[in-house]
Amino acid sequence: MPPKCILFYKTAAADERLEAVLDRESTAGRLELLGVSAEEQSMVPPARRALPFFSPAAISGMAFDYAVVIEASAGEKRDRARSRVKRLLPPFLLRLHYKIAAWRFTRKKRRLWQSFDGWGKPIERQPNMVLPERSPLGAWSIPVTKTIPARTFLLPGFRMDEYAALRMRGITFLSDNCWGGLMYHTLGMEMTSPFINMFVWTDDFIRLINDLPYYLSQPLVPERLRERRGAACPVVLLGDVRLHFNHVTTPDELTAFAEKWYRRRDRMDMDTLLIESCFDTPENQAKYESGFAACPYPKLIFTPYPSEKYVCLSAFDENAARYKGDFSECTRDCAKNDYPGEIPLDFLRTFLTRTAQPPKEEKKGTKGDFLLK
Repeated sequence: MPPKCILFYKTAAADERLEAVLDRESTAGRLELLGVSAEEQSMVPPARRALPFFSPAAISGMAFDYAVVIEASAGEKRDRARSRVKRLLPPFLLRLHYKIAAWRFTRKKRRLWQSFDGWGKPIERQPNMVLPERSPLGAWSIPVTKTIPARTFLLPGFRMDEYAALRMRGITFLSDNCWGGLMYHTLGMEMTSPFINMFVWTDDFIRLINDLPYYLSQPLVPERLRERRGAACPVVLLGDVRLHFNHVTTPDELTAFAEKWYRRRDRMDMDTLLIESCFDTPENQAKYESGFAACPYPKLIFTPYPSEKYVCLSAFDENAARYKGDFSECTRDCAKNDYPGEIPLDFLRTFLTRTAQPPKEEKKGTKGDFLLK
């Protein structure tokens, strides 16, 4: 039976690409559209008004598999906010405003760290800490496990049957930067990896993935505060591996983030583990390739140059002004499905096939680190 879906519109702006994918999957019998919902019926695009309309309160008690949440992207929301500010301030005052705001924010956060006395001490578990669930339809008691973001349908080669299979099975991304968290966000799936909103230098990352059970058994120990480009973030030890929690700005945030880290670690499924990283130059490939090859888990590795073994993101060189030499930013755009070119990768098929567990005697090694279209 195909999944039964309700389209929930949180924006009146129609996306023709999304509507085309929904029609294709519905016609192919890979999903069943039960109807539409929105806070105001006028937000439903004309092409969908022939479907039954349900109020948000009504769908919370209905029997359905997923609500497809169609809303403005984070970039669109940010651009709208900036445009409102730009109408009030001339450009030079706007730049000054942002600089002063950033300076005041950093100064305030740095003062909070001055009284932190947890350096060198393991961060204890907080089992009673309540961590809010972020559901786009939480206001109507619809859990995040029953929602799919519209952006998921725009992934290259999307098929609802493959997505439903991946969602049912789950996947554990282990990335050395924000790629894994962004990929979970794009897929709308539960985060079953602790390596979210952080980064690890490549030398540390290779040690980590080649002795993963040991490192996952270690406690988090704050080592020091790292300052870079006017911002400060804690560096946390996991054994002898340094984790850079670059989205943590206060000691209280560190406590909550560490508890999230521990809980996500407990949810890891080693049978669905996928290691992600990149080689930004041939020199780094020559330096680190043997370390990645020794890792016994499936891998997905990106490069900005042609390669027979890895995924080439050729648009990196074509968009030098956009990326300013940071290839990892290009890979993150790939995870956000914001890559300025055709992504040479079928994500869903890759995730389903590369994390399928081979016989134990064949598990070690890297027979094809990706699946091209």
